[in-house]
Amino acid sequence: MISTKGVLRAGVVCLCAAGAVRADVFHLREGGKLDGAIVEDLGDALRIRTVNGVSDIEKERVARIEKGDPPWVRYEKKLKKCGETIKDQLALADWCRATGMKTEERRHLDRVIALDAHHVDARRRLGFVQEGGKWIKPKSTGAMSEAERTERRRAQADERRVQEKITEYTVKVKAVYRGRLSEKVGGEGSKAFADGRRQILEISDPLAIPGITSVLSSGHVAARRLMVEALAQFDVDEATMNLVAIALLDPSKEVRAMAARALKPRKDDRIVLELRSALRSEEEAILRNAAAALGILKAKSAVRDLVPVLSTETVGLVRVSRWVSLDSLYGAYSDWQRYRVGGFPVLYKPSCIWAMGPGSIIGTVSGYEYQVISIHRTEVQEALIEISGQNLGFDAAAWLKWADDNGV
Repeated sequence: MISTKGVLRAGVVCLCAAGAVRADVFHLREGGKLDGAIVEDLGDALRIRTVNGVSDIEKERVARIEKGDPPWVRYEKKLKKCGETIKDQLALADWCRATGMKTEERRHLDRVIALDAHHVDARRRLGFVQEGGKWIKPKSTGAMSEAERTERRRAQADERRVQEKITEYTVKVKAVYRGRLSEKVGGEGSKAFADGRRQILEISDPLAIPGITSVLSSGHVAARRLMVEALAQFDVDEATMNLVAIALLDPSKEVRAMAARALKPRKDDRIVLELRSALRSEEEAILRNAAAALGILKAKSAVRDLVPVLSTETVGLVRVSRWVSLDSLYGAYSDWQRYRVGGFPVLYKPSCIWAMGPGSIIGTVSGYEYQVISIHRTEVQEALIEISGQNLGFDAAAWLKWADDNGV
């Protein structure tokens, strides 16, 4: 078993040098596992051949590697021991299904049917149904045509190539971030950062978007600004989707505003629709950020959505300080008094007005209490000002009148 990254890479070199005669079970940090053989060491990623084809996986996702034969080698060993009996053929079909070897599973189920034409389990697993005592395969569940199989294989091959390319870009962006963009290297003003920025902005393939966003979104503010700058270069839906998400969710007001400005040149009505929808969010921050983005976009169509959320009321715990004007009252009645205690004369002066509690005469009484409070959202007001060029404060009626007067 291999757990550390350094040992992992050493093991990879040995396996690749051996021509991938052996295979491994790759236990993933997020759960699950992959069963296959290493085809190539890509540095920060491994190219693995599984029963479903070749795919790339980042090394940091691998928790440990368990050595063993690849599934196709194990299959060949089991096949040599498999007898021409229903029991053996069905057992091997079950093993193939658990391993993901669907073609081989069907092959052995066909052998079961050849030995017993009425074997219920094998027939059903192959898609047959029984009608009038006969096993038939309905057209709705029938085998694909050759053209359909060809198209499916082509689609699967395309998907594998896409995933390989995405992994390649993700590995590249991570390397650039660690070696050029990280604050540990020198920060935004350094030559290293400038070189890293150049490398990121030179990427023109939209398949790099997942890598750019997944890596840079977890970085410092300068890295996230670079992420927005890079996304702005891509005129594709995935870039737009990420820019809207950044405008709503990034913790930096500067980065959010930059993302909103990057959305402005895009002729895409869905942008404003999504931001207007976000105004109905129960998350206060998302609502306010959506309003700010709509203001930057000068989205007139959003005015009637913005006005109702200018202000709201809620119940909250409020610190209350009240001025208490009791000094003159205390002064009028707090002179020394002569009393008798146990037959002896004593002098007494009240330290406060006890009906109000100790310390009440100092001028204020402070405490906490639940009250209905009004919340004015300045982000919404500022958005309306940006859109209209007017400042009507938090007067909802005045804003609606402006909308009516301007045909909004």
